[in-house]
Amino acid sequence: MSSFIHQNITEKRQEQDKKVRQLIAVLQLNSTKDIGTFAAQVIEFIAQETQAYQGVLYVCQQHTQQISAEGTYATALKKKFDYGEGLIGQTVISKRPLYFEHSSSKRHFVQGLMQFTPNTAIVLPLLFNQEAYGVIELVFIQSLDDQVKSFLERVAGYIAANLYNLLTNEKTEKLLQDSQAQTKELEQSTKHQADSMEILKKVREKLMKQQKELHAEHLKTKQSIQYAQRIQGAFLPTKLTRLTTFPDSFVLYMPKDIVSGDFFWCSKHGESRVVAVADCTGHGVPGAFMSVVGSNLMNEIINQQNITCPAMILAKMHQGIRQKLKQDESQNDDGMDMSICTIDPHENQSYRLTFAGAKHFMVLINPENKLKILKGDRQSIGGKNTPDNRQFTNQEVLVKSQEMIYLFSDGYIDQPQSNRRSIGRKKLQELLLSVADLPLQNQKYLIQTFLEEYMGKTPQRDDITLLGIRL
Repeated sequence: MSSFIHQNITEKRQEQDKKVRQLIAVLQLNSTKDIGTFAAQVIEFIAQETQAYQGVLYVCQQHTQQISAEGTYATALKKKFDYGEGLIGQTVISKRPLYFEHSSSKRHFVQGLMQFTPNTAIVLPLLFNQEAYGVIELVFIQSLDDQVKSFLERVAGYIAANLYNLLTNEKTEKLLQDSQAQTKELEQSTKHQADSMEILKKVREKLMKQQKELHAEHLKTKQSIQYAQRIQGAFLPTKLTRLTTFPDSFVLYMPKDIVSGDFFWCSKHGESRVVAVADCTGHGVPGAFMSVVGSNLMNEIINQQNITCPAMILAKMHQGIRQKLKQDESQNDDGMDMSICTIDPHENQSYRLTFAGAKHFMVLINPENKLKILKGDRQSIGGKNTPDNRQFTNQEVLVKSQEMIYLFSDGYIDQPQSNRRSIGRKKLQELLLSVADLPLQNQKYLIQTFLEEYMGKTPQRDDITLLGIRL
């Protein structure tokens, strides 16, 4: 019986994880939309997933201390509340969710959606950095179980973080427009009233104030992205996991914009070990969203479905990306390039290495300092105009003990210097040959030092990941 209960809990948790990942995809698709479109898409997804009768997503405007209904589901309600007014306003002030079971109290509500007596109602604040940026109100005909409440409380933070970014971008855009308008005003004033220094002084003071506000908003945005960095880090293998799987290894992981569109992945299955490096579409926050989706898919395919064949993993990744981002229905064209290999012990202290790549290649250097390149297929994972059943090719080689293998994204190769000339594959291969016989930490230091000296003052162009393993 206990085994059955445990299995049931695990299935419910997996189903909830799936819904969370679907929400992340919805948030990503609407991350650059206006507030109204974002709110409408999110409340529709939440209401349908929880089987709500009606729903509203309210947005807090902190500068006016008002809460407005921006997204609705199954209702035409368009209403505004002041902070502290009614159940919606009180929830913003208290920052605590409210749950009502009207079937027992027969209480009739007239605030917000609750203009009749439903079975259950939820008023959920959307909190980010301990501030309320919105409220979700849902009413239900049926009673709710703890799974629905847990799901709502779990996704509230994701929605709030994206809502905060949209509000911040909206405010920053307005400040920029105001700044441009004031600049024009300054030009006109200096032309027609050159002797009016008082006007000039006031305009300058206003511009300085706006610059300070822009700086403050930039700092808030940076703090938000740093928070996202901690979330993304939780999806990457820990140092202990990597060293347990590959005791003699190093990773050079350099995001371009705090969070990264690259990710690496490794795990051990009996005597088999699987390792992968992926480069997702874009970088920064959009790329990081894709990396989280990719990491979750790797866990599902390898750890849950027990698939360790590299070519099959890539095919499943392709199907999974297209399904989770609904690329047959939407305009989303995101995807990723990836290299992946499975390593199995073989006779006489050697290993059987099986490799497959999606627009990626890997490098092997044996103890005699001979370099070998394994090239992947010339096709990516995901994309809106691609066949659902895309096939990839396995390559199998025998490698010796103490042989070095390197997997990487294209960020290192494509990094330019001041004359715009990139490092390129040839220079990277020569560098790897020169360091392959050194201890792993020495290799990492020399590879990173070469990169920094080559870049000079040139900004980093893309996310960089390079993984080295000695078998």
